[in-house]
Amino acid sequence: MWSLDWRLEDVFPGFSYKSTGGLRLGGSTYLFSLGRSNRLDATKDGPEFIVVAETSTEDNGTARIRAYASVEEETLRRVAVEKDEVYTVPSRGHEVRSRRVKKVGALELSSVPLPSPAPEDVTKALLQAIRSLGGVDRALLQTLPGKKRVEIERLRNRVRLAGCSIFVQICVLF
Repeated sequence: MWSLDWRLEDVFPGFSYKSTGGLRLGGSTYLFSLGRSNRLDATKDGPEFIVVAETSTEDNGTARIRAYASVEEETLRRVAVEKDEVYTVPSRGHEVRSRRVKKVGALELSSVPLPSPAPEDVTKALLQAIRSLGGVDRALLQTLPGKKRVEIERLRNRVRLAGCSIFVQICVLF
């Protein structure tokens, strides 16, 4: 383990870990700020936050932390950036919400719900959700029951066919 200067996060952006509190086989489990969990062996009461410099993955997929530095939460809070986020909740029909988040890189230190976002922020969040679902067609079609989806697909095919017919007629005229 090394002593830590907070600039280590600048050298290894996104490599901050937060302890999940879970212990397995004599080690502490840490959640990587990008979503993956890793294990720090032989440390039952590891520090709450660490910055990782080296990891390895075993053949069985277990990720292990090889080199790290512990960091106090207060140190992270001093360099954290606070920003407001507007996002959708897919499990709630893409309900749009907002929150104030304090982060260091991708590591979230705290989050506080905010009142309903402004209409233009709702529009941006919904457009981003539609894009992430594959566009308007896929986003809307996914919400329809099977019978309606089939009807719409048939109508779309008829429109495409009509469009091709018109194009052929125009080409013949010229």
